[in-house]
Amino acid sequence: MSGETPCFKISYYDEFRCLQGECPDSCCHGWSIPIDDEALKLYGARKGLFGLKLKLSIHGRERKVFSPMALRCPHLRADGLCELQKKRGEVFLPQVCRDYPRVVANYGPRAEYQLDLSCVHAASLFLRDPRGGFVPAEEEKLPELYGNNEDAAYFEKLLRSRGIIFSQVHSAGGDASLLDAALRDIAAKSRAFQDALIGGNEEADFGSGEEEGGAMRLFPLPIAELNEMMSTCFYEDWLRYSAPFLFRLCRLYYRRFDKLGYEAGEKELMRLFGKHVAGKAEVTELFGDYFLSLVARRYLFSYEDYSPFRHVKEALLVTDLVLLFYLLWCEKYGPPISRTLAHVISVTEKRAFHNDFALKDLLASVKST
Repeated sequence: MSGETPCFKISYYDEFRCLQGECPDSCCHGWSIPIDDEALKLYGARKGLFGLKLKLSIHGRERKVFSPMALRCPHLRADGLCELQKKRGEVFLPQVCRDYPRVVANYGPRAEYQLDLSCVHAASLFLRDPRGGFVPAEEEKLPELYGNNEDAAYFEKLLRSRGIIFSQVHSAGGDASLLDAALRDIAAKSRAFQDALIGGNEEADFGSGEEEGGAMRLFPLPIAELNEMMSTCFYEDWLRYSAPFLFRLCRLYYRRFDKLGYEAGEKELMRLFGKHVAGKAEVTELFGDYFLSLVARRYLFSYEDYSPFRHVKEALLVTDLVLLFYLLWCEKYGPPISRTLAHVISVTEKRAFHNDFALKDLLASVKST
Protein backbone atom coordinates (compact mmCIF):
# COMPACT_ATOMS: atom_id res chain seq x y z
CA MET A 1 0.00 0.00 0.00
CA SER A 2 1.00 3.61 -0.50
CA GLY A 3 1.39 5.17 2.93
CA GLU A 4 -1.77 4.72 4.98
CA THR A 5 -4.22 5.12 2.12
CA PRO A 6 -5.72 1.80 1.00
CA CYS A 7 -5.80 1.40 -2.79
CA PHE A 8 -8.32 -0.62 -4.76
CA LYS A 9 -8.79 -1.32 -8.44
CA ILE A 10 -11.69 -2.69 -10.44
CA SER A 11 -11.16 -6.40 -11.05
CA TYR A 12 -10.52 -6.07 -14.80
CA TYR A 13 -8.30 -2.97 -14.54
CA ASP A 14 -5.04 -4.74 -15.40
CA GLU A 15 -6.58 -6.50 -18.41
CA PHE A 16 -6.84 -3.30 -20.41
CA ARG A 17 -4.62 -2.97 -23.47
CA CYS A 18 -5.29 -0.35 -26.12
CA LEU A 19 -6.66 -1.88 -29.33
CA GLN A 20 -4.81 0.77 -31.34
CA GLY A 21 -5.60 0.38 -35.04
CA GLU A 22 -8.14 -2.38 -34.32
CA CYS A 23 -10.38 -0.11 -32.23
CA PRO A 24 -13.88 0.33 -33.74
CA ASP A 25 -14.27 3.82 -32.23
CA SER A 26 -10.93 5.47 -31.58
CA CYS A 27 -10.53 7.94 -28.71
CA CYS A 28 -8.55 10.03 -31.23
CA HIS A 29 -11.87 10.77 -32.97
CA GLY A 30 -14.91 12.70 -31.79
CA TRP A 31 -13.64 15.09 -29.12
CA SER A 32 -11.08 17.78 -28.39
CA ILE A 33 -7.84 16.45 -26.92
CA PRO A 34 -6.37 18.61 -24.12
CA ILE A 35 -2.60 19.08 -24.05
CA ASP A 36 -0.87 19.37 -20.67
CA ASP A 37 1.84 21.94 -19.98
CA GLU A 38 4.66 19.39 -20.04
CA ALA A 39 3.62 18.18 -23.47
CA LEU A 40 3.36 21.78 -24.71
CA LYS A 41 6.94 22.45 -23.62
CA LEU A 42 8.07 19.29 -25.38
CA TYR A 43 6.27 20.24 -28.59
CA GLY A 44 7.54 23.81 -28.46
CA ALA A 45 11.15 22.57 -28.45
CA ARG A 46 10.72 20.61 -31.68
CA LYS A 47 12.40 22.10 -34.76
CA GLY A 48 12.08 21.58 -38.49
CA LEU A 49 9.04 20.42 -40.45
CA PHE A 50 7.89 18.08 -37.68
CA GLY A 51 7.99 20.92 -35.15
CA LEU A 52 6.05 23.19 -37.51
CA LYS A 53 3.35 20.56 -38.02
CA LEU A 54 3.06 20.16 -34.25
CA LYS A 55 2.64 23.88 -33.66
CA LEU A 56 0.05 24.20 -36.44
CA SER A 57 -1.98 21.32 -34.98
CA ILE A 58 -2.48 23.04 -31.61
CA HIS A 59 -5.65 25.12 -31.34
CA GLY A 60 -8.10 26.60 -28.87
CA ARG A 61 -8.39 29.95 -27.14
CA GLU A 62 -5.44 29.08 -24.93
CA ARG A 63 -3.79 26.95 -27.62
CA LYS A 64 -3.96 23.80 -25.52
CA VAL A 65 -5.99 21.30 -27.57
CA PHE A 66 -5.79 19.09 -30.60
CA SER A 67 -8.92 18.59 -32.73
CA PRO A 68 -10.97 21.63 -31.63
CA MET A 69 -13.82 20.75 -34.01
CA ALA A 70 -14.16 17.33 -32.29
CA LEU A 71 -13.66 15.33 -35.47
CA ARG A 72 -10.26 13.62 -35.37
CA CYS A 73 -6.85 14.28 -33.95
CA PRO A 74 -4.58 15.67 -36.68
CA HIS A 75 -1.98 13.08 -35.68
CA LEU A 76 -4.28 10.08 -36.20
CA ARG A 77 -3.00 8.08 -39.17
CA ALA A 78 -5.09 6.24 -41.74
CA ASP A 79 -4.15 2.90 -40.13
CA GLY A 80 -5.65 4.02 -36.79
CA LEU A 81 -2.29 4.57 -35.11
CA CYS A 82 -0.89 7.76 -33.59
CA GLU A 83 1.84 9.45 -35.61
CA LEU A 84 3.32 11.07 -32.49
CA GLN A 85 3.63 7.76 -30.68
CA LYS A 86 4.91 6.02 -33.80
CA LYS A 87 7.68 8.56 -34.34
CA ARG A 88 8.60 9.58 -30.80
CA GLY A 89 7.14 6.96 -28.44
CA GLU A 90 4.47 7.11 -25.74
CA VAL A 91 6.38 9.74 -23.74
CA PHE A 92 5.60 12.22 -26.52
CA LEU A 93 1.82 11.91 -26.06
CA PRO A 94 -0.28 14.33 -23.99
CA GLN A 95 -0.86 12.96 -20.50
CA VAL A 96 -4.57 12.38 -21.18
CA CYS A 97 -3.69 10.10 -24.11
CA ARG A 98 -1.28 8.10 -21.97
CA ASP A 99 -3.77 7.70 -19.13
CA TYR A 100 -7.08 7.13 -20.94
CA PRO A 101 -9.26 5.20 -20.19
CA ARG A 102 -7.65 4.66 -16.79
CA VAL A 103 -9.27 6.81 -14.11
CA VAL A 104 -7.57 7.20 -10.74
CA ALA A 105 -9.09 9.02 -7.79
CA ASN A 106 -7.33 9.48 -4.46
CA TYR A 107 -9.89 10.71 -1.95
CA GLY A 108 -7.50 10.61 0.98
CA PRO A 109 -9.08 7.82 3.03
CA ARG A 110 -9.17 5.59 -0.08
CA ALA A 111 -7.84 5.53 -3.65
CA GLU A 112 -9.57 3.76 -6.54
CA TYR A 113 -8.35 2.73 -9.98
CA GLN A 114 -11.07 2.23 -12.59
CA LEU A 115 -11.67 2.26 -16.35
CA ASP A 116 -13.80 4.81 -18.19
CA LEU A 117 -16.39 2.91 -20.24
CA SER A 118 -16.44 5.62 -22.91
CA CYS A 119 -13.60 3.46 -24.26
CA VAL A 120 -15.20 0.62 -26.23
CA HIS A 121 -12.59 -1.94 -25.12
CA ALA A 122 -13.04 -0.96 -21.46
CA ALA A 123 -16.80 -1.42 -21.96
CA SER A 124 -16.08 -4.87 -23.42
CA LEU A 125 -14.06 -5.78 -20.32
CA PHE A 126 -16.96 -4.68 -18.14
CA LEU A 127 -19.37 -6.89 -20.11
CA ARG A 128 -17.10 -9.89 -19.60
CA ASP A 129 -17.25 -9.38 -15.82
CA PRO A 130 -20.20 -7.08 -14.99
CA ARG A 131 -20.15 -8.10 -11.33
CA GLY A 132 -16.42 -7.41 -11.05
CA GLY A 133 -15.79 -5.63 -7.78
CA PHE A 134 -12.80 -3.90 -6.25
CA VAL A 135 -9.64 -5.80 -5.35
CA PRO A 136 -6.66 -4.52 -3.34
CA ALA A 137 -4.03 -2.71 -5.40
CA GLU A 138 -0.37 -2.31 -4.55
CA GLU A 139 0.81 1.10 -5.77
CA GLU A 140 4.20 2.62 -5.10
CA LYS A 141 3.05 6.20 -5.52
CA LEU A 142 -0.37 7.67 -4.89
CA PRO A 143 -1.87 10.16 -7.35
CA GLU A 144 -2.67 13.68 -6.27
CA LEU A 145 -5.65 14.13 -3.98
CA TYR A 146 -9.08 14.55 -5.57
CA GLY A 147 -10.27 17.88 -4.19
CA ASN A 148 -9.40 19.16 -0.74
CA ASN A 149 -12.03 17.66 1.56
CA GLU A 150 -10.67 16.19 4.79
CA ASP A 151 -13.98 15.11 6.36
CA ALA A 152 -13.21 11.41 6.82
CA ALA A 153 -16.52 10.78 8.62
CA TYR A 154 -18.46 12.08 5.59
CA PHE A 155 -16.37 9.94 3.26
CA GLU A 156 -17.22 6.86 5.31
CA LYS A 157 -20.91 7.74 4.98
CA LEU A 158 -20.51 7.96 1.21
CA LEU A 159 -18.64 4.67 1.06
CA ARG A 160 -21.25 2.98 3.24
CA SER A 161 -24.15 4.39 1.22
CA ARG A 162 -22.52 3.24 -2.01
CA GLY A 163 -22.44 -0.24 -0.53
CA ILE A 164 -26.14 0.03 0.32
CA ILE A 165 -26.91 1.01 -3.27
CA PHE A 166 -25.03 -2.06 -4.50
CA SER A 167 -26.90 -4.32 -2.09
CA GLN A 168 -30.31 -2.95 -3.08
CA VAL A 169 -29.70 -3.43 -6.79
CA HIS A 170 -28.25 -6.91 -6.33
CA SER A 171 -31.23 -7.93 -4.20
CA ALA A 172 -33.54 -7.16 -7.14
CA GLY A 173 -31.93 -9.99 -9.08
CA GLY A 174 -33.35 -10.36 -12.57
CA ASP A 175 -36.82 -9.04 -11.77
CA ALA A 176 -37.43 -5.82 -13.74
CA SER A 177 -40.18 -4.55 -11.43
CA LEU A 178 -38.01 -5.13 -8.35
CA LEU A 179 -35.09 -3.35 -10.03
CA ASP A 180 -37.34 -0.37 -10.81
CA ALA A 181 -38.50 -0.28 -7.18
CA ALA A 182 -34.91 -0.44 -5.95
CA LEU A 183 -33.83 2.39 -8.25
CA ARG A 184 -36.75 4.56 -7.15
CA ASP A 185 -35.87 3.95 -3.51
CA ILE A 186 -32.20 4.74 -4.15
CA ALA A 187 -33.15 7.98 -5.92
CA ALA A 188 -35.41 9.03 -3.02
CA LYS A 189 -32.80 8.20 -0.37
CA SER A 190 -29.99 9.97 -2.19
CA ARG A 191 -32.15 13.06 -2.72
CA ALA A 192 -33.03 13.20 0.99
CA PHE A 193 -29.37 12.67 1.87
CA GLN A 194 -28.26 15.50 -0.42
CA ASP A 195 -31.00 17.87 0.81
CA ALA A 196 -29.96 17.23 4.41
CA LEU A 197 -26.29 17.84 3.60
CA ILE A 198 -27.06 21.09 1.82
CA GLY A 199 -29.30 22.09 4.72
CA GLY A 200 -26.31 21.84 7.05
CA ASN A 201 -27.33 18.67 8.87
CA GLU A 202 -24.00 17.17 9.93
CA GLU A 203 -25.77 14.04 11.18
CA ALA A 204 -27.30 13.38 7.75
CA ASP A 205 -26.92 9.84 6.50
CA PHE A 206 -28.17 7.80 3.55
CA GLY A 207 -31.55 6.22 4.28
CA SER A 208 -31.79 7.55 7.83
CA GLY A 209 -35.32 8.88 7.24
CA GLU A 210 -38.53 7.23 6.07
CA GLU A 211 -38.15 8.00 2.39
CA GLU A 212 -40.07 5.85 -0.04
CA GLY A 213 -39.43 5.33 -3.72
CA GLY A 214 -40.64 8.12 -5.97
CA ALA A 215 -43.76 7.65 -8.07
CA MET A 216 -42.06 7.96 -11.46
CA ARG A 217 -40.90 4.77 -13.12
CA LEU A 218 -37.13 4.67 -13.63
CA PHE A 219 -36.62 1.34 -15.44
CA PRO A 220 -37.42 2.33 -18.09
CA LEU A 221 -38.04 6.05 -17.81
CA PRO A 222 -41.42 7.12 -19.25
CA ILE A 223 -41.29 8.08 -22.92
CA ALA A 224 -42.07 11.71 -22.03
CA GLU A 225 -38.81 11.92 -20.09
CA LEU A 226 -36.84 10.08 -22.76
CA ASN A 227 -38.22 12.48 -25.37
CA GLU A 228 -37.03 15.41 -23.26
CA MET A 229 -33.53 13.94 -23.01
CA MET A 230 -33.33 13.25 -26.73
CA SER A 231 -34.39 16.85 -27.42
CA THR A 232 -31.31 18.26 -25.69
CA CYS A 233 -27.88 18.82 -27.23
CA PHE A 234 -27.17 15.14 -26.51
CA TYR A 235 -28.34 14.70 -30.10
CA GLU A 236 -27.17 16.99 -32.90
CA ASP A 237 -26.94 16.55 -36.67
CA TRP A 238 -23.19 17.14 -36.29
CA LEU A 239 -22.94 13.67 -34.72
CA ARG A 240 -23.13 12.15 -38.19
CA TYR A 241 -19.50 13.31 -38.58
CA SER A 242 -18.13 13.30 -35.03
CA ALA A 243 -19.90 10.18 -33.68
CA PRO A 244 -21.49 8.24 -36.57
CA PHE A 245 -22.47 5.18 -34.52
CA LEU A 246 -24.25 7.33 -31.91
CA PHE A 247 -25.91 9.25 -34.73
CA ARG A 248 -27.20 5.94 -36.10
CA LEU A 249 -28.62 5.01 -32.69
CA CYS A 250 -30.34 8.38 -32.32
CA ARG A 251 -31.87 8.06 -35.78
CA LEU A 252 -33.35 4.69 -34.78
CA TYR A 253 -35.08 6.51 -31.92
CA TYR A 254 -36.46 9.30 -34.09
CA ARG A 255 -37.71 6.95 -36.77
CA ARG A 256 -39.68 4.95 -34.22
CA PHE A 257 -40.94 7.63 -31.82
CA ASP A 258 -40.84 11.02 -33.55
CA LYS A 259 -44.38 10.86 -34.98
CA LEU A 260 -45.98 9.19 -31.96
CA GLY A 261 -47.79 11.17 -29.29
CA TYR A 262 -47.02 10.52 -25.62
CA GLU A 263 -49.72 7.88 -25.18
CA ALA A 264 -48.82 5.92 -28.31
CA GLY A 265 -45.10 6.40 -27.62
CA GLU A 266 -45.43 5.08 -24.07
CA LYS A 267 -47.35 2.07 -25.33
CA GLU A 268 -44.64 1.35 -27.91
CA LEU A 269 -41.84 1.79 -25.36
CA MET A 270 -43.42 -0.70 -22.98
CA ARG A 271 -44.05 -3.13 -25.85
CA LEU A 272 -40.34 -3.06 -26.67
CA PHE A 273 -39.41 -3.35 -23.00
CA GLY A 274 -41.75 -6.29 -22.49
CA LYS A 275 -40.42 -8.03 -25.59
CA HIS A 276 -36.69 -7.53 -25.08
CA VAL A 277 -36.03 -6.99 -21.34
CA ALA A 278 -38.89 -7.75 -18.92
CA GLY A 279 -38.89 -11.45 -18.12
CA LYS A 280 -35.28 -11.85 -19.28
CA ALA A 281 -33.45 -12.09 -15.98
CA GLU A 282 -29.94 -12.02 -17.44
CA VAL A 283 -30.67 -8.80 -19.36
CA THR A 284 -32.28 -7.11 -16.35
CA GLU A 285 -29.31 -8.08 -14.17
CA LEU A 286 -26.91 -6.69 -16.74
CA PHE A 287 -28.60 -3.30 -16.72
CA GLY A 288 -28.59 -3.29 -12.93
CA ASP A 289 -24.87 -4.04 -13.02
CA TYR A 290 -24.31 -1.30 -15.59
CA PHE A 291 -26.06 1.23 -13.33
CA LEU A 292 -23.78 0.07 -10.50
CA SER A 293 -20.70 0.52 -12.68
CA LEU A 294 -21.67 4.16 -13.07
CA VAL A 295 -22.26 4.50 -9.33
CA ALA A 296 -18.88 2.85 -8.66
CA ARG A 297 -17.12 5.35 -10.92
CA ARG A 298 -18.96 8.57 -10.11
CA TYR A 299 -20.76 8.45 -6.75
CA LEU A 300 -17.70 9.24 -4.61
CA PHE A 301 -17.29 12.51 -6.51
CA SER A 302 -19.85 13.63 -3.91
CA TYR A 303 -16.94 13.85 -1.47
CA GLU A 304 -16.02 17.11 -3.15
CA ASP A 305 -19.35 18.52 -4.36
CA TYR A 306 -21.81 17.14 -1.74
CA SER A 307 -24.19 16.02 -4.49
CA PRO A 308 -24.93 12.31 -4.02
CA PHE A 309 -28.36 12.63 -5.65
CA ARG A 310 -26.92 14.35 -8.69
CA HIS A 311 -24.48 11.51 -9.31
CA VAL A 312 -27.20 8.89 -8.78
CA LYS A 313 -29.41 10.78 -11.23
CA GLU A 314 -26.57 10.88 -13.79
CA ALA A 315 -26.22 7.11 -13.48
CA LEU A 316 -29.97 6.60 -13.86
CA LEU A 317 -30.30 8.79 -16.95
CA VAL A 318 -27.32 7.29 -18.76
CA THR A 319 -28.49 3.77 -17.90
CA ASP A 320 -31.88 4.60 -19.40
CA LEU A 321 -30.31 5.99 -22.56
CA VAL A 322 -28.30 2.78 -23.01
CA LEU A 323 -31.48 0.80 -22.31
CA LEU A 324 -33.37 2.82 -24.95
CA PHE A 325 -30.69 2.18 -27.56
CA TYR A 326 -30.60 -1.50 -26.59
CA LEU A 327 -34.36 -1.82 -27.16
CA LEU A 328 -34.16 -0.06 -30.52
CA TRP A 329 -31.24 -2.23 -31.65
CA CYS A 330 -33.01 -5.44 -30.59
CA GLU A 331 -36.15 -4.48 -32.48
CA LYS A 332 -34.25 -3.54 -35.65
CA TYR A 333 -31.43 -6.10 -35.73
CA GLY A 334 -32.01 -8.60 -32.91
CA PRO A 335 -30.12 -8.83 -29.60
CA PRO A 336 -26.70 -7.17 -29.98
CA ILE A 337 -23.55 -9.21 -29.62
CA SER A 338 -21.28 -8.19 -26.75
CA ARG A 339 -19.02 -6.10 -28.98
CA THR A 340 -21.98 -4.10 -30.30
CA LEU A 341 -23.41 -3.50 -26.82
CA ALA A 342 -19.96 -2.32 -25.68
CA HIS A 343 -20.03 0.15 -28.57
CA VAL A 344 -23.49 1.37 -27.51
CA ILE A 345 -22.26 1.92 -23.94
CA SER A 346 -19.06 3.67 -25.01
CA VAL A 347 -20.62 6.19 -27.41
CA THR A 348 -23.41 7.01 -24.96
CA GLU A 349 -20.94 7.66 -22.13
CA LYS A 350 -18.61 9.58 -24.42
CA ARG A 351 -21.38 11.96 -25.37
CA ALA A 352 -22.89 12.26 -21.89
CA PHE A 353 -19.76 12.60 -19.76
CA HIS A 354 -17.20 14.11 -22.13
CA ASN A 355 -19.15 17.02 -23.54
CA ASP A 356 -19.31 20.48 -22.00
CA PHE A 357 -23.09 20.77 -22.25
CA ALA A 358 -24.72 17.36 -22.81
CA LEU A 359 -24.74 16.14 -19.19
CA LYS A 360 -25.99 19.48 -17.87
CA ASP A 361 -28.80 19.45 -20.43
CA LEU A 362 -29.74 15.85 -19.63
CA LEU A 363 -29.97 16.57 -15.90
CA ALA A 364 -32.06 19.68 -16.47
CA SER A 365 -34.40 17.95 -18.92
CA VAL A 366 -35.66 15.38 -16.39
CA LYS A 367 -37.10 17.37 -13.51
CA SER A 368 -39.39 14.84 -11.86
CA THR A 369 -36.80 12.25 -10.76
